[in-house]
Amino acid sequence: MLQYIKLGKKIYNTENPREARRMVVFVGRCLLNMGRMNRLHQFFTSDALLSRLAEEYPFVYEQPTRAFFYNKSTFDERAKLVEQHMDYLAKHLREDVFLGLYEKKHYVLWESHDEGGHLRFELSYHPG
Repeated sequence: MLQYIKLGKKIYNTENPREARRMVVFVGRCLLNMGRMNRLHQFFTSDALLSRLAEEYPFVYEQPTRAFFYNKSTFDERAKLVEQHMDYLAKHLREDVFLGLYEKKHYVLWESHDEGGHLRFELSYHPG
């Protein structure tokens, strides 16, 4: 239980009463799904890159606990979706880009300067 509280304090600003309430709900959901949370933790600690991501971006543990993350889904389905998503990105992106996305960095994929104006496509991640 202490590890969930420690994790919750990294995720939520407990100075804010609403965030403190969310942390309590998060810890409760972790306890109710302890086996699945342990499997999720094993996934993120099985690889150095994934471990670094989870350390820098602990929200990977929160997403499966939030029902709105994927409408009408189970905890297992949400956890599996997070695992598959992170596994795909880790395999298909360079390490610096993979980690950089969750550090709020933007990556220009394509850019055009022509008479019609400036057009730019970027790869970025914004939580929420």
